[in-house]
Amino acid sequence: GWLIGIAMTPLDVHFQYAPLPAEMGKINHIQHGRNLPMFDLWEYIRITWFRRWIQLWAKKYIFENERQTMWLTNPSVKIGLVLIADKFVDKITTFVKQGEKVPSGGKLSFIERGSQVDLIVCGHPNLQILVKIGDSSKGPNTILARITEPE
Repeated sequence: GWLIGIAMTPLDVHFQYAPLPAEMGKINHIQHGRNLPMFDLWEYIRITWFRRWIQLWAKKYIFENERQTMWLTNPSVKIGLVLIADKFVDKITTFVKQGEKVPSGGKLSFIERGSQVDLIVCGHPNLQILVKIGDSSKGPNTILARITEPE
């Protein structure tokens, strides 16, 4: 499969939307006593004001901060969303329940202030990733990946 990480600053859209019609599978919330900051000052300036990408892989917060994992299932593909809280995030709000049907583009959740969402797309033979490192996404208007019809 694929893992697409999306870092968000306070200036970004913080809603997560269903990428396709699906059923909400398991929702798992892991609370943590203290969240670590996502960015140092220079990274924060670079990503927020200069709109430049930064390398966040293997940062400690990815493995330790509060998080919520949600799984969407569809006959074509299984998709996971991992919402990772920043040090100053007060809460993660979820608008759907396990077993609920969600339409394409339907609001799934909201995570406050700076945070990160990792999108996990389980292997599909006709999956085409449409974004690359450094691309900016605009809420539900940016298509991250597409499942193409076999030729």
